[in-house]
Amino acid sequence: MTNLAKIINKEHKLLQSEAFYRKYPAMNFSSLAAFYQSPDHALITMESKSYFEFGKMFETLLQDLATGSSTFGDRFFRCDVMGSMPDNLIGVIDSGADLTEQYVWTKAGKLSATYKKKHAFLDVCVENPGRVPVSLGDWDMLERLTENMLAMEFMGVPAREFLAKAQWQVPITWDDKKALLDCLVELGDEWLPIDIKTAFSFGKFSRMLKSKYFIQSLHYTEGVTECFGSSLQMPFFVASKEAPYLCQPWAVDYGGIDDLKAATDTYKKLCRDYKAWDSGGRKVKGWLPVRSCKLWLGGGV
Repeated sequence: MTNLAKIINKEHKLLQSEAFYRKYPAMNFSSLAAFYQSPDHALITMESKSYFEFGKMFETLLQDLATGSSTFGDRFFRCDVMGSMPDNLIGVIDSGADLTEQYVWTKAGKLSATYKKKHAFLDVCVENPGRVPVSLGDWDMLERLTENMLAMEFMGVPAREFLAKAQWQVPITWDDKKALLDCLVELGDEWLPIDIKTAFSFGKFSRMLKSKYFIQSLHYTEGVTECFGSSLQMPFFVASKEAPYLCQPWAVDYGGIDDLKAATDTYKKLCRDYKAWDSGGRKVKGWLPVRSCKLWLGGGV
């Protein structure tokens, strides 16, 4: 982090670690995106989901393959179990609870066949305490996605070249905001933040880009500009979990200068509204404004 540390001034700083970032009290993209839906959405606690963890698996393995690091094994291990890991298992692993107490028994004292898959995952987790299992299906998908993304072209060269020289997992703060950058690449006098995404499909990602990821693009670009001097627009490196597991770089198309200004104004108002709501006690509203749904009818029976 030497190059980054040299340009941090007294007003903006790199946070010490990802763990410290999580605890640092400031606005981040996730809280702003939830608030953009409604203030009450920002109060909802997100429960652990196996597909959330898949994104982290992909990002960590991609980092190892691009940079030669070996961080994947610190968090994950490959296993021979098929299917998706039960969602609640991640929280149990992270809590350090006794995994043997998670088995489900019948009144006759036998393992319940209803929870056969859960027991299969528990068996391998007991042998690998503190780490998250990667199923056979997920591992196959991870291998195909990482191979495709490293070969994917961006700005005329393989994405591998950007990812190899990137600083990974860079936590920054500016003003009353913070961001955890997946990748940050120095390109001469400018900086390129890159966000790594997995998506069920490109169609799903497109909808997410319009509904909330544009906020992330503006938030991260602002943060990099404030902390490092000048930022290029952030691209999203997207891996589709839909066969044939294509990867593609995406970016927000703001149209013209007026459209970019309108989007920036929306983002700045969102930040002001969130700050006022947060300092005002994070009050529950309990209702949403009226919404209409356009009806399309066929041309006959």
